[in-house]
Amino acid sequence: MTRRRMLELLALAGALIAGRRFLRGPKMGSTFTGPTFYVAGARFGDLPDRVAPGERLRVRREPWRSEVRVTLSTRDGLLLGTVPREFLPAVERAWPVEARLAAVDLEAVPWKRYRVELRGGSF
Repeated sequence: MTRRRMLELLALAGALIAGRRFLRGPKMGSTFTGPTFYVAGARFGDLPDRVAPGERLRVRREPWRSEVRVTLSTRDGLLLGTVPREFLPAVERAWPVEARLAAVDLEAVPWKRYRVELRGGSF
């Protein structure tokens, strides 16, 4: 085996291992078909380590400064973060919405740690 071939195989193995974490999508037959996004402000939340993909989340509107933010927390009340600003108009139109964790990667940077999927009236 040549040195070049060995490096190609190592790069391929690394890509497969790294990509495996992000291939966990919704299960077949999932009732959630709305938009998915990464939770904003996760580094300011409680950063729970015992959450799993598929777990349902609490979704609440709260006043924040002069705006309204939509927070996402676990059923135990631990704050994960908020819905990103670019998704707020769609969430407001579809209110009330349900949310679930689509993927969890506790080793990722905080803003890519929790991927959430929404379901609501107009999605």
